[in-house]
Amino acid sequence: MEQPAMAIDLSENAKDGLYIFLNVRNTLKIENPIQKIKEVADQVFEKSHDKQTQLTAKCEVKLFERKANFYMKSVDSHIKWVLSQSDLPSNWDPCLPEFPGYSQKFQTAYKTILKSDPPKICETLLKAPLEELEDTECVICSYEMDSFEGTLKCENCKRRYHDGCAKKWFKVKSTCPMCNESMLDEEEYPTLS
Repeated sequence: MEQPAMAIDLSENAKDGLYIFLNVRNTLKIENPIQKIKEVADQVFEKSHDKQTQLTAKCEVKLFERKANFYMKSVDSHIKWVLSQSDLPSNWDPCLPEFPGYSQKFQTAYKTILKSDPPKICETLLKAPLEELEDTECVICSYEMDSFEGTLKCENCKRRYHDGCAKKWFKVKSTCPMCNESMLDEEEYPTLS
């Protein structure tokens, strides 16, 4: 006689995290990214008579496979980790690696040969470029920012700071307080046109 599956007692945060990862795993199973990259690369390989372009297509498959396999293993290990936790902090962030995309070289070859952009693979897993962070706290003074007016944004990490806080910070360091990317006071060092 089969044993009933053991119920896992997870907090709401842990259930939410598990739900995210199970959705990602389901997307990977349904969309089969490794099969898709092979199909896309085969189109380039078959239509091109240039050996270098054919080699680019072959290399793209190998590189994408390696990155996609790493991503899939990461999803599975995150699922196991969440299942081993009874609770997750409310500010927990499911930090997966970036889902692989095409290399610039392959995109150019595809566009040149097939006269269109290559189809997106697992589009829902591709991260849109982040323009603004949801977090609106100035990490220098720890106060919320009500609007973007009177703030300065680091173009690297997208974090915003109050102008006054940033000016004080720049007197000590000319880097972003969060990511250490070089930043300058725009009033003191205006952009040259």
